Amino acid sequence: MKKSLNFSIFRNRGYTKFPQNFSAKQEIMKRTAFKIFLLTVLALSCSAEDGEDGVIGPQGEQGQPGEDGEDGAQGETGAANVIYSDWIPDEFPIPPDPPMDETTATFLVNASELTEEIKNNGVVLVYARRASGPTSFAIAQLPNTIYAPVNHQYFFEYNSLNENLSIRIVHTEGGAIGYPIYREYRYVLIPGGFPTSGKSSVDYSKMSYEEIIAHFNIPE
Repeated sequence: MKKSLNFSIFRNRGYTKFPQNFSAKQEIMKRTAFKIFLLTVLALSCSAEDGEDGVIGPQGEQGQPGEDGEDGAQGETGAANVIYSDWIPDEFPIPPDPPMDETTATFLVNASELTEEIKNNGVVLVYARRASGPTSFAIAQLPNTIYAPVNHQYFFEYNSLNENLSIRIVHTEGGAIGYPIYREYRYVLIPGGFPTSGKSSVDYSKMSYEEIIAHFNIPE
């Protein structure tokens, strides 16, 4: 008589009973399935190679340019650019030499720094100083007129032909000049003091001699 197999089915109370070695096989299958699951998760978690970049789209239209800002106010001329002379004595007679009989007299001051740019757009200031008398060393800006003790008018001129300043004296009543009251002269040249538009933040011609030398740090 043949022996029955280990996996013979025993029926008892309405359900099927498996042999004990069947649970071991089931455990092996579970472990195998778990390993497959882990391998699948690892494979999915690995990053794929990057694909090629897409074609760059067309450039958008350029925006309209903004409006230009307003020009700033012109700055004042720097002291380093200002040109000035020493006090220059005139060439007119000094007592006891005979006085001048002429009604007008002129002497030239060479100002080599007096360029066309300064003539056209700059400021030229000329000052006269007395050398004797009760108001000795009094300084005046030209043009200037004296009515006592003599009637003299002092002014200066320049032209586009040379770099000279012409100092002129005129007797306002047509008499003889005699001896001038002012005997020394000094010039101050300020480049670009007035732009071609005719406007400037500072009108240097309205400043006194003391204000000019202080403003531009000019030695006395």
